[in-house]
Amino acid sequence: QSATHQYTAPGTYNVSLIAGNTLGCKDTATKQITIKETPNASFTAPNVCYGSPTVFTYTGTGTLTAYNWNYGSNGATSTAPSPNYIYTAAGTYTATLVAEINGCFDTVAQTTTVNPTPVATTSNDTMFCTSVSTFQLMASGGDTYIWSPATGLSDVNIANPMATLAPPAAVTYTVVVTNQFQCTDTESVSIGFFPITQVNAGIDTSICLNPGSYRDSVQLTATGMVSYQWSPANTLTNGNIANPVSRPAVNTTYLVTGTDANGCRSVDSVTVFVLDPLLNIIVDDVANICIGDTGFLNVINQGASSYTWSPNQFIVNGSSYSPGFYPPDTTVYYLNVDNYCYMKNDSVIINVQQLPVLSFIVPDSLCTRDVETLTVSGAQSYMWDADSTLTAGINTATPTIVPDSSQYYYVTATSQFGCVRYDSVFVTVHQLPYVYAGDDTLIYRETEGVLNGITAADWYEWSPKTAIKDVHDLNSLINPTTSIQYLLTAIDTNGCVNRDSVIVTVEVLTIVDLPTAFSPNGDGLNDVFHIVRWLNIERIKEFAVYNRWGNKVFSTTNILDGWNGYYLDMEQPVGTYVWMVIANTRDNQEVLHKGNVTLVR
Repeated sequence: QSATHQYTAPGTYNVSLIAGNTLGCKDTATKQITIKETPNASFTAPNVCYGSPTVFTYTGTGTLTAYNWNYGSNGATSTAPSPNYIYTAAGTYTATLVAEINGCFDTVAQTTTVNPTPVATTSNDTMFCTSVSTFQLMASGGDTYIWSPATGLSDVNIANPMATLAPPAAVTYTVVVTNQFQCTDTESVSIGFFPITQVNAGIDTSICLNPGSYRDSVQLTATGMVSYQWSPANTLTNGNIANPVSRPAVNTTYLVTGTDANGCRSVDSVTVFVLDPLLNIIVDDVANICIGDTGFLNVINQGASSYTWSPNQFIVNGSSYSPGFYPPDTTVYYLNVDNYCYMKNDSVIINVQQLPVLSFIVPDSLCTRDVETLTVSGAQSYMWDADSTLTAGINTATPTIVPDSSQYYYVTATSQFGCVRYDSVFVTVHQLPYVYAGDDTLIYRETEGVLNGITAADWYEWSPKTAIKDVHDLNSLINPTTSIQYLLTAIDTNGCVNRDSVIVTVEVLTIVDLPTAFSPNGDGLNDVFHIVRWLNIERIKEFAVYNRWGNKVFSTTNILDGWNGYYLDMEQPVGTYVWMVIANTRDNQEVLHKGNVTLVR
């Protein structure tokens, strides 16, 4: 007979067989068997992008003695423990591993995916003229984009950023294109610039005004480019050639735009001066300048003429057609102009104007935070320096100031001739006198309080005058019947006024106080039982005293009256009596007070 048994672990085991017959005879046989380890195969093969190697990693149990990999692509295999394999196309593949431990096998299969990579497409490499300063880049083929370098790009994370160029420096931008599988492709765009070319319009020149005279026209010559365009063209024989003939009636500056073989343009200019003997070369007969300044005249340029100014003093660049003048006082200057068309004299009077002399009106006895007006005169216009205490009229002759302390104010004054003086005025500001009305306080109605004012000023006064004994006493007595605010005003010798206030809160407290004993023995001490203190009592309706039998032995409506210990002209015995007071308060409320008093003799 056969028997089976499943061993749970590899190892060497002794197997015994005991055999017996029907007669009860037995025999035993023992044999040693070996159970080999069987692998439990598994592996990982992460998804990759096309072109990247797929890494196969064994993750099963057991120490394998042999690996047999089949990549599922073109019959490719490997016996390495952890092989890499680059698939030749994107797609999903089934890879198989046959794992072996000493002749025991396990087989496992698993899929792995090779994701496609994006195909990045960009703008073509480009050459520009140096006049081009921006260019829009273009990329496609993916889901996200990252451009570099970031310098000059409007946004590095979009497909079509705007690039700000810096001619003539060339630049190459690189873009990384990423698809939905996070696979990438890289492309670049190179931007360069054509060599810089510059048109040359030639040097300034001149002609004589009268037609038919010597040199009444001139040929212009532009160089450096392939084609040319002149402006204005109405006084040229041809505005679209390099060397047109010019015959203007007045001084004219021509602009020439040149275009090179790459289509790049540049501009230059040339001036043709018209030499006219009838011109009033110095346009102004009289010119005004400010003393200490250098002035310039409105002189018509006569090109490459000879210019002679006289007197040749207080002149900057006296051989030019329009020098600078800085005479110390009014001077007549003469100009001689000499050229191949004519020789002519002209003159100008340069009046030297003095700087404006300013006068200020400053308010007297200015106190801190007073609102006052400064006044300045002597010029045509004014501009005061910005200052936090100058609150209005910064560009007028009468600005408003609210100074905290003594300070300077600065003004720029301009005369009718444009002459400027920078000046300042000092404003003296007196500080406000110290005044303190005391701490807020509380008193009871019909009681007196004391004000506690403090000031070093020469004059002071409390207001209002309600319920105050002396408005000129810093420590005056007060007895208001309702809450009130007192204002202490102080004025010092500079006329500066300061104020402070104190709130006196008046609370209502109703009091009716009587003694607990009295001794009507005629010694002048405590002979009468009466109300000794009261507050907030308008009138007494009744003040009564009762003996122990309930008999009323005394009654009055006069708050000043009291009981002398007699009833019906008879001395009352020593003992305890009951008193009662019914009164109306100043708020017209009725109150009842009662208690006991002891009569002693």
